[in-house]
This record gives sequence, structure tokens and C-alpha cells, in this order.
Amino acid sequence: MEEKTVTANANVASRRESKVPTNFLLGCSESSLGNFELVSLATFNDLRGELHATLDRMIEEMTKANLARWFLKNGRANLLAALQNGGDPVAWAKEEIRRNGRSQAEMDADDNARLLSSLEPGAAHLAASLRYQQRNIAEGKCMYCPKPLDRNSVAMCTDHLRKARERARKKKKLSGESHTTLSASPRAEQLLSES
Repeated sequence: MEEKTVTANANVASRRESKVPTNFLLGCSESSLGNFELVSLATFNDLRGELHATLDRMIEEMTKANLARWFLKNGRANLLAALQNGGDPVAWAKEEIRRNGRSQAEMDADDNARLLSSLEPGAAHLAASLRYQQRNIAEGKCMYCPKPLDRNSVAMCTDHLRKARERARKKKKLSGESHTTLSASPRAEQLLSES
């Protein structure tokens, strides 16, 4: 078995060597060796040129096929009407490419993202946070997290409602107000005293 493997390897090596004229390269003069190098480089350059030409033809044919697919997808009548409307065909094509395969909701989200990116960093974060809170409340979720609303709240889950109440109690203790007394605002007291 080892003899067959060695013979197979020798055959592969001899095939590789047969493509390169080793005997010629070993026995030729310097000028012949230089000429051989130039011929090899010229052949390489010709092959590279053929490869580029083939790639260019492949890209051109693929472009034609994609253009035909686009005509089939959008309908020739629609394309002709769009061209006859007198609008900017380049702008129209760019818009079509931008919208390709996207629903209106995706386009609206993309427009919102573009709008947010034009805002200042703090304003963009605030706007996104407010939209998140509004969306969660509309869906019956906490305005701070995706948990369901507490039965005693219209905007918070049980955990966030408890934390908000604890913060309010601490704030009242620090300001000196008691839990049982309610004080009216200065404007309300003024209105009450006038009547």
C-alpha cells in the first residue's frame, strides 16, 4: 500500500514538473532566461486582461438581468408614467431603492430614526424615552419597564409604584411635612383668602 502512495505522489510531482521546463531553465543562457521571464510575464498579463474582460462582461450581464427583474417587479407602465411625470428620475430611483422591500411601518421607523439623529443627544434620548413610556402605558405596561400595571396605578408596575411611594415618603420626611397634613399651594391659599 505504501508503494502505491509513493508512486501516486511521484506521478503528481512529475506532472507539476512537466509544466515548468526545468531542464531548459537549468541549461539556457542568461539572455534566454530573461526572454523566458518576459514571455511568462506577458502571458500572465494577457490572462489577467482576459480575466478582467470576463469579469466586466459578467457584471454587465448581471446588471442587465437585475434591471429586467426590476422592470418586471415594478411594471413597465408604472415606470413609464413616473418618467413622464417630469420629476427628477434620479431622485425617484433613489427613493425606490431606499424603499425596496420595506413596509410603511419600517419606513416610518427609519424616518423617526433619521429625525432623532438630527436632534441634540440629550433631546434625542428624552424623545425616545417619552415614546417608550407612552407606548408601554398604551399597551397596559409600566412606563419604566415591560411589566404589567399595578391594579392601583395607571402608569407603573407594583415594584416601581412601591419605589415611587418610598421616595415620596423620604422626601416628605426631609422637608418636615407630616404624612397626615395637607398644605395647599401659596396660590390656592391666596384664592381661598380672596373669596
